Amino acid sequence: MDDKLRACKHQLAKQRERLMKYPGVLQLGIGRRRRGGELTDELCIIVSVKEKLPSSGLSPQAVIPRELEEGITTDVQQIRYLEPLTVSNRTLAITPAALTSRQRPCPGGYSVGHRLITAGTFGILVRRGTAPGFYICSNNHVLANSNEAAIGDWVLQPGPYDGGQDGDRIGSLSAYVQINFPGQGKDKKKTAAIFWTAAKWVPNQISKLTGCPNRLVVQAEGIIQQPAPNLVDAAIALAASESFVDPRIGPPLLVVEGIRDLALGDRVKKWGRTTSFTEGYVDQVSVVSNVDYGKGVAVFEDQIAIRADSGEFSAGGDSGSAILTTDNYWGGLLFAGGEGVTIANRVSHVLSFLGIRLPTE
Repeated sequence: MDDKLRACKHQLAKQRERLMKYPGVLQLGIGRRRRGGELTDELCIIVSVKEKLPSSGLSPQAVIPRELEEGITTDVQQIRYLEPLTVSNRTLAITPAALTSRQRPCPGGYSVGHRLITAGTFGILVRRGTAPGFYICSNNHVLANSNEAAIGDWVLQPGPYDGGQDGDRIGSLSAYVQINFPGQGKDKKKTAAIFWTAAKWVPNQISKLTGCPNRLVVQAEGIIQQPAPNLVDAAIALAASESFVDPRIGPPLLVVEGIRDLALGDRVKKWGRTTSFTEGYVDQVSVVSNVDYGKGVAVFEDQIAIRADSGEFSAGGDSGSAILTTDNYWGGLLFAGGEGVTIANRVSHVLSFLGIRLPTE
C-alpha cells in the first residue's frame, strides 16, 4: 500500500497539469476506485468532473486516459461543482439544524460570520502563540469575507443570515491567510507597492544619513501570505470576552483531545451550522481543487476530500467546521464542497500559517 501510494503521489505531481486541462475537470486526488458505486482496495488517481459522459460522446482529445505511468489508473467521478460552503442560493431550501441560535458561551459548530456575509460555522477555539485571549478559528471567507474585510471588523454570532446584528458581536477579525485568485489584483498590488515604496523612502533615507541601522518596513498587519496554489482558507477572530466562547465542540460539548493530520480511510465527524452532526471518512488525499468563489476560481493543493456514510457530509453554512477523528482529535478545517464531496484544509497547514494552538496545549 505504501509503495502504491507513493507511486500515486508521484504520478499526481507529474500529471496534474495535463489532467486539469481536460474539459470539465474540477479536482484531482488519490483514493480508492469505485466499481458499481462500491469502494474497492485499488488505489488510483480520482478525476472529478462537472459531468461524467460516456467516452463515445467525447472527442478523442477530451477522453481522460484510463492508465498513467507506473501502472497507476484513473477513476472519473462526477461532483458537478466546487464552491465555498457559506449559506448560498444553492442551499437556501435546506432547513438548517438547531445550530443557528445565539449562544453565550458559544462552542464550536454554531453559526458565525463576518457582518457582510451570510453565515458559516465557528470551527474551534484556539490560542495564538503567547498572545492573551482566545481566538475563533474558521475560514477566511467566513470571518474575512474572502479577503475583503479589514482587520478589526466585527464577527457576529449567529451569522447575519441567522439574525446576527451589532448586538451579537462575539469578536473581531484578528488575522487571515490571503486567498490567491489567479489574474486578480495585479494592478491594485502594483499601485500599492509604488505607494508604500514612496512612503518608506523619506524615513529610510533619514535613518541612512544619521547612521541608524533600523529601516521602516511597511506591511499589512494580520494579513498572512501563502504560496500559490493555496493551502488554506483560514482566519481567526479575537473573542470579545472569554465568557463569550467555549473550547468544546457542538451541543454534546466534546473536549478536543489534540491535533492529528488525517490519512486516507480515516473515520471523521463534524458539527456544522447547517447539517449539524455528520459522520464519514477520508475519501481522497493530496487533493488539488478548483474552487469557485464567485469573484474568481482559487486553486488549492494538498487538501482532504471527505464523503459521508450516507447523504451529504456538509452543505452551505458548514464552512469553517472542525473535522474531528472518532477519538476527538482535530484533523482538518472544512471550507468547500460539491455533489457528495466535502473539502478540508489539513490541520497542520492551518496551524502553521496562523501560528495557533489548542487552548489546552
